[in-house]
Amino acid sequence: MGMSHGISGCEAVADGRQFLLQEKGYIYTQKHEGWYSVADEAFYPQSAVQPYLDPPTGRKIMVRCRRKDHTQEADSHQTSIETGSEVEWSSEENYHFRLSAFRDELLELYKYQPEWITPASRMKDVVQAVENGLEDLSISRPTERLSWGIRVPGDDTQTIYVWLDALMNYVTKAGYPWTPGHEQAGGWPADCHVIGKDIVRFHCIYWPAFLMALGLPLPRKILTHAHWTLGGSKMSKSTGRVVDPFLALERFGPDVMRCFLAHDGGLQDDANYDNSRIIALYNKLLNQALGNLASRVTRGKKWSVRGAVERIGPWKAEEWTEGSGSRFYNNTLLTMPAIIAASLDEYDVRSALKHIAVFVRGVSPHLYPTSWFASC
Repeated sequence: MGMSHGISGCEAVADGRQFLLQEKGYIYTQKHEGWYSVADEAFYPQSAVQPYLDPPTGRKIMVRCRRKDHTQEADSHQTSIETGSEVEWSSEENYHFRLSAFRDELLELYKYQPEWITPASRMKDVVQAVENGLEDLSISRPTERLSWGIRVPGDDTQTIYVWLDALMNYVTKAGYPWTPGHEQAGGWPADCHVIGKDIVRFHCIYWPAFLMALGLPLPRKILTHAHWTLGGSKMSKSTGRVVDPFLALERFGPDVMRCFLAHDGGLQDDANYDNSRIIALYNKLLNQALGNLASRVTRGKKWSVRGAVERIGPWKAEEWTEGSGSRFYNNTLLTMPAIIAASLDEYDVRSALKHIAVFVRGVSPHLYPTSWFASC
């Protein structure tokens, strides 16, 4: 959508946001010094970086550390790195957002909505980070250092910091600024905002602060998930340690891949991508357990679904109280929907699928004696 003065739609929206934030006194200019990561396009406080000895070169550099309680062991070339990105000391004149002004409001949010961030361990990390104090946030970079991107409205010497612009795109995609009376027409606020664990700080501290400053509603929940590794190490395009998803889909099919990703992927801990694991899960769970169960139910030689219903249907409830089948029906079959629903309500697809897998393996012994079921 074009504007009458030749400003693009994105620039027009950025102009409006910047104006509102400046009018409310949340933006000011100041010299900014700190550790900057070119790869992450982010400044990090001193508490979030640590020295690291690069094994191939022997060069000592500063890198972003994952947790303050994690330590590195330079002698064995081990360190706790989340992004693995190098940082450099930078000093420049930038526009700043008064993030520190929202410390109390953010802590109040976390206090009265303790499940706003899931899992609980990451909520704890966020609360601790905010309690330790918030520095005001640099929201622009000199144009000579960051030529691409949207210029700061009224100041062509500065480019808007990527995270301010990127985060606000969530609401602009939902139609912001909204026509009065149509604030929720685009689907905002989100019921559940899903992010990776490496961008928690941006989405759970900066993002709600931006929304609070503009008087906009927050997402109702932030769901953070762990990462997939390959060979036990983090995937990386630069090192070629990646998986071709299209090749995986062509080889295994979408249903098998969905099952693997849901069964092994997680919210709390990283999961390792392994083709042999996919094959084992397919053979043991989908083919042997579920496939054979479906075959026995629908194509059984000694019984049929119709015959079983016609034979057992007339029985009174008290006649179902004896035997292993009755115990399985009352203790497992009737309780399983609520158990699975509870896992899904907590956005834990992995837990839900594992309950289903246990259930599937538990059904077959009530049809025919078997000994080949093995857990995956």
